[in-house]
Amino acid sequence: MCGHRRVWSALSIAAVLGGCGSVLDLSDPVPAATTDASGADDAAPRDAAGGSGPRVADSEADFVDHQRYRGWEYLVREGGALRELTYFSGCWRPQINADPSICKKKMQASKPASGSEQLPVRRWLASIDGKVRLDIAVERASASDTCGDGRTLRLLVDGTERAAIFVASNEARTLEQAVVVEVQVGSAVDFELAPGRDHECDDTELTATVTSAP
Repeated sequence: MCGHRRVWSALSIAAVLGGCGSVLDLSDPVPAATTDASGADDAAPRDAAGGSGPRVADSEADFVDHQRYRGWEYLVREGGALRELTYFSGCWRPQINADPSICKKKMQASKPASGSEQLPVRRWLASIDGKVRLDIAVERASASDTCGDGRTLRLLVDGTERAAIFVASNEARTLEQAVVVEVQVGSAVDFELAPGRDHECDDTELTATVTSAP
């Protein structure tokens, strides 16, 4: 599987990654990919150098201290409801020094022993119509934090889960995934971090870029 990219026609998928990245086309259904004698998929999308359009959003480069700059919102999901976080000294939080949090690269969920689970959501509101390619990289924020039971980065488009990347507590690699989806102006593209049974050692680094796709 790691030697080539495969196009999927399903409308949603949960991807638990191994040692290589892949490109998943989750936009309108397409004919099933076939493989020629060389082992290449004739329907596989090109990589960034071979077909993606201009970059329209970058989670790290676009990070600022106010909501909706270049379409980015910083939210918390609690009990199914979303609300905006507040910016405190470099990170978005419900209150000062509290989790869940969204910083320039780091995200941390909150799952207290008593009370509601709180999931940080980094949302991009689409500024274009058509296919976009989402390049996602996620990893543990600290190599020394190996406790806990892992966490899952979920990609949702207009509320529908399109991919999920599980990062184990002892995962030493940066896990990368590229996903192609169809959006309309105003579509909500959410990068949501969910803990396992608890949020111990779940501090996570995320970078995500959005480019127009052919």
